[in-house]
Amino acid sequence: MENNENMFNTILQTKVDEDKKQLEKERLLKKEFGIDENKTVGIKIEKENILSTIFKIINKLISKLAFIIIIIFAFIGLVSVLHPDSKEIMFKILTNTLHELNLFY
Repeated sequence: MENNENMFNTILQTKVDEDKKQLEKERLLKKEFGIDENKTVGIKIEKENILSTIFKIINKLISKLAFIIIIIFAFIGLVSVLHPDSKEIMFKILTNTLHELNLFY
């Protein structure tokens, strides 16, 4: 019986020693980074629900799709400016649009 108590005491003593070492490490880290002794430092874990995750995924998809559409429009605009035939067609469309706007107002 005494042997079991002695074994438990050594196990408890090693755990107490480990806790003291951990507390000393934390105290040194707090001192190194200028954190008050009374403040606790931990990692904040945010739990997200499925709706917010789906919303973030949809938001990323829409933004990437919009970026691709803008790139396509920029390419079309660049081709219409550089190619002579399409430049002429675009100029006719622009003059017709401006004429219709003048008639409207």
